[in-house]
Amino acid sequence: MPRILFINMGYYLSREIPSALTKLQCPFLNFQPGRLPDGRDCELFLPRLLKAIAQYKPHMVLTVNGLGLDKDGVVAEFLNTAGIPLVVWFVDNPELFCLGCESSYPDKTIFFTCDPDGPAKVRRWVPCVTHVLPLAADTNTFKPVTTTHARKVSFAGDTWTGKIAVCHKNHFFPRVLVRQALGVARALVDQQPGDGIGFIQTRFPDIYKQALTLPPNGQNGFWHLVYWQANRLYRINCVEKILPFRPLIVGDRYWKRLLPEEHFEAHPPVAYGEEVFRLYGMSAINFACSSMQMAGAVTQRVFDVPASGGFVLTDARRQLDDLFDRGKEVVCFDSTDEIGPLIQRYLEDEGKRRNIIKAARMRIASEHTYVHRMQTLIQMVNASL
Repeated sequence: MPRILFINMGYYLSREIPSALTKLQCPFLNFQPGRLPDGRDCELFLPRLLKAIAQYKPHMVLTVNGLGLDKDGVVAEFLNTAGIPLVVWFVDNPELFCLGCESSYPDKTIFFTCDPDGPAKVRRWVPCVTHVLPLAADTNTFKPVTTTHARKVSFAGDTWTGKIAVCHKNHFFPRVLVRQALGVARALVDQQPGDGIGFIQTRFPDIYKQALTLPPNGQNGFWHLVYWQANRLYRINCVEKILPFRPLIVGDRYWKRLLPEEHFEAHPPVAYGEEVFRLYGMSAINFACSSMQMAGAVTQRVFDVPASGGFVLTDARRQLDDLFDRGKEVVCFDSTDEIGPLIQRYLEDEGKRRNIIKAARMRIASEHTYVHRMQTLIQMVNASL
């Protein structure tokens, strides 16, 4: 087994990757920057990281979404000199992390992406080999299947309104781009292309060219704005279809402004982990819908809900057929008009729900845990060196 230094920024997979490596008995250093008492976190982060790499002498350095790397390429130069490969696993649209960060990646960089359309997106910014590595379930997520349900239908997720506000706060976009962003977002929802920015370049060439006049940080911010607006439009369209079943909606306060309160029960957001896993198990049907920045990829809930003992209804995504058997291990809708009838059908057939949960859990346990993903990653990195 290779020695791995994992740059753990406390972000997505910060618990799952160390847990999987431990189960594989793979030696690793879980490098966590932490908070320094004098507040000099950013100033001292790079020296501490470089010192950790030099002392541990890993066979590879692993990061999620490229977090922990500097745009000036200091870490990249250090790894190049030491001959240590960098492994980057993108668990979101790679383009949202590659733009403006080309110098962050050393020569020996091996990319993985959970997005089936990700390899082409990465090559647009960084010419390299990229492998598709889907999301999975943490083995610690598995819970017994319950036979009693406190809720008929539940949905956990925000409206994206807060993230849109942050985009506007952090960037000063030209007014013409701000006015056009919503129209572009609507087109993304209508067409749901696998390559969103490529779609914008072809469908809205003038807007694309205007966006390219912005500095890299501004370009990145604009793509975020368009995607977040598309996510909000799509999510509202989907969630409106579950209102006849008076669902529990666990999310931000903006749901009460966007939907009629009398048709759902609102609950504040819950942290990812045990609390949300309990929610999955206590609901007869857990509703899920994907994000527009990765229109071909499945969501984390496709794995977490069955592992937690729950039934999930999700949107059809191209990647889904590579992971599960539709109708036997997962139920999905191809259009929002199918949501209501599917919910009604499976609310009335508890036996069918239980069979699907059982089949999904067996498939996940045998093929789709983060232990499996880390095994694959290590094997593919070794084969590339």
